[in-house]
Amino acid sequence: GDLTVNGTGLLTTTSSITVGGTTTVGNGRTLSNGSAFTFISPTITAIGTGQFTNSGIVTVSTSLDGSGLFSNGATGTLNIGFASAPTITTLTATASGNIVNYTAAAPNCKVTTYDTLNFTGSGAVTCAVTTVAAINTSGTVSWTTTSSINVSGGINIGTGTSITNGAFTFTSPTIGV
Repeated sequence: GDLTVNGTGLLTTTSSITVGGTTTVGNGRTLSNGSAFTFISPTITAIGTGQFTNSGIVTVSTSLDGSGLFSNGATGTLNIGFASAPTITTLTATASGNIVNYTAAAPNCKVTTYDTLNFTGSGAVTCAVTTVAAINTSGTVSWTTTSSINVSGGINIGTGTSITNGAFTFTSPTIGV
């Protein structure tokens, strides 16, 4: 079934949760996934000032959307298993140590600043990010950059994957293959 969190205030998970349908965080409400927990839902929607904050592991397979905020904390891992870019208004993934994994075939990423950005699926990546701390590829993904990218940490290009720099500046202190 679906999970709808309405009202105001903070609701924090105290165990791992699997939702079979849509998780909706209403206007004025915060749903917080704790660091020791896994939250799985095909669709997560945050409405208005609604927020989903993650310090654990969140896996979303169909859609991450709405006019609200998804914030991936320093210990958070966000697994995005669908090909289209998340349409949530604000995706905050800048906390040092957090990880965002795009796992679908031919993924499109949300253009935002990331700490650790991973592409682990297959096919051509579409992503116009400009600032990221670390980029890692695995599986059989290929990515031709469409914007200048400043990588403050490093880039690890996994076996069977490729990153091709278009006509842009690619800045990174380390590149591993």
